[in-house]
Amino acid sequence: MGAILKLEAELREGLGKGACRRMRRLDDKIPAIIYGGDRDPVAIMLAHNKVLRATEHETFYSQLLTIDVAGKKEQVILKGLQRHHIKPAVLHMDFQRVKKTDVISMRVPLHFVGEEECPGVKAGGKISHHAIELEVRCAVSKLPEFIEVDVSKLELDQVLHAKDLTLPNAVAISSGKQNQTIISVHPAKKVSDDDDAATTTTDAASTEESKDSDKDAKK
Repeated sequence: MGAILKLEAELREGLGKGACRRMRRLDDKIPAIIYGGDRDPVAIMLAHNKVLRATEHETFYSQLLTIDVAGKKEQVILKGLQRHHIKPAVLHMDFQRVKKTDVISMRVPLHFVGEEECPGVKAGGKISHHAIELEVRCAVSKLPEFIEVDVSKLELDQVLHAKDLTLPNAVAISSGKQNQTIISVHPAKKVSDDDDAATTTTDAASTEESKDSDKDAKK
């Protein structure tokens, strides 16, 4: 587990859609809720600009977070994030309380290495990434920042599945995800002579049509 990201929050009294809209528009705050554990849910609000900066880090979505709510620290993970469909804005967030000993399922980013050394690529193949994250199950304290995917030995027409990856100690692939396709190397699509001829014919026809149009315009 990497460095714990920290956020500061305030308790909020106004609930409902109207109060949330005013909070976003007038105070530039994001409404959120913290739930879970053996305590009641807590309605909070966070500074929008600080949250946006935090969301630029991939660990924000997969690691343990600390939220300071009016001086009281909460250990949480992000469970839900609602974005504006057009603007670069966060509308609402859900956080779940956890302990470091809790065993949870979490999506962790994948980092691909060795693509330049990949034998399949050197043989003229092309790499296709089928996943950029993988759901794993482990204790909160064991959550990896990322999982490294080494493709330096991947041959042409070879496929790498989740079960083929090397995971950190005490980290397991979530049930039903073992056969998930992660990355593959396939032959690059070749352009046939017929395709070249068809393209040349089309280009020639377009040129002739353009000339005819110019002649008609001058008449």
